[in-house]
Amino acid sequence: MREVCSLSGMARSTFQRWKAGKTSPTVATVNRMMDAIYSTRAKRKEVA
Repeated sequence: MREVCSLSGMARSTFQRWKAGKTSPTVATVNRMMDAIYSTRAKRKEVA
């Protein structure tokens, strides 16, 4: 999750607050996270 937070420009503490149910992400933030996940997966497939 550290890598996804870094790639999406989000602090890990923000993610931890979501996980604890203290706050909720915006749609834009979820989209940035999804973009980071998919770009990371694509890069790993290119290397393999």
